[in-house]
Amino acid sequence: GSIPASFGNLTQIISVDLSINSLEGQIPDVFGNLRKLTSLSFSSCNLSGPLPITIFNLTRITRLDLSNNHLEGPFPNHVSELQFLEELWLDDNSISGGVPSWLFALPSLPLLNLSYNKLVGPIDQIQKLSSIQIVDLSYNNIGGSIPYSIFDLVNLTKLDLSSNNLSGSIPYSIFYLVNLTSLDLSSNNLSGVIKSDMLSKLTSLEVLDVSNNSLLSLSTSGNDVNYSFPQLRSVNFSGCSVRQFPNFFQTSNLEVLDLSNNMISGGISKWKAEGWEGLQLLDLSHNFLATLEQFPGNKLEYLNLHSNLLQGPIVSTCLNKELSCLGSSFQRIN
Repeated sequence: GSIPASFGNLTQIISVDLSINSLEGQIPDVFGNLRKLTSLSFSSCNLSGPLPITIFNLTRITRLDLSNNHLEGPFPNHVSELQFLEELWLDDNSISGGVPSWLFALPSLPLLNLSYNKLVGPIDQIQKLSSIQIVDLSYNNIGGSIPYSIFDLVNLTKLDLSSNNLSGSIPYSIFYLVNLTSLDLSSNNLSGVIKSDMLSKLTSLEVLDVSNNSLLSLSTSGNDVNYSFPQLRSVNFSGCSVRQFPNFFQTSNLEVLDLSNNMISGGISKWKAEGWEGLQLLDLSHNFLATLEQFPGNKLEYLNLHSNLLQGPIVSTCLNKELSCLGSSFQRIN
């Protein structure tokens, strides 16, 4: 059934959780009258209609979860009342319009999840330093470029802008977000070159995914041996324009390296294959590799070399006996 308007009479209530119910209709405006409310959840309730603007007037709210519904319409142009909001979950709806800059200016908000909506871009310039730590805007229709002012999100630990229509180069400022542990810019239209010295600033990074940006490439330099990625566990450059095997990612903690669907040519020498003690998954399929002196790592569980230019015998050096998958449908292998 629908949410009764009589909820508006519960003026002393501080928490309402109706999540995972078979409700219908809209969220009544009367919830904007519950001035003592600190937590409100209508997650997974099959609700529809416009995003209830009155809810953004709840001055004491710390947690607002309206995720996994059918809410639509834009955000209000300006909101200054949500001074204590710590969690905002609006993912998996049909919210449209732009991403307003005031969302990044909320003083207590560490988590913002607007993924799986119909938001469009560009992302507004961020006006001031922000306390936000996690931003997920994935699976929208956000266009334009990533604003240089993203550097003002100085406490950011996770940034997910994947599966949008972002274009242009990645702003250099993003590589000064030294607290980042996860960066996902995959499935956009980003271009330009990511240089190894830029990535080297992200010393806390654990997960990097820039896959499916066909105009994005990776550049190495003579100082690569000096770079360290002590926390890095997963790197995905699949479907980009990488032309050279990035041996500067050598770290004992790296577990996943996906370089499939690129333009890597030549081969992997023995020295390039050293220093990958923790590597468990390596995907080099759909490249132009001609020689492979040694497999990186000795703990590989998944290896895909499908569709390359390899020829001659398969090397057995450093092959893990537990290897579960070896891409073998390429030509010229004896």
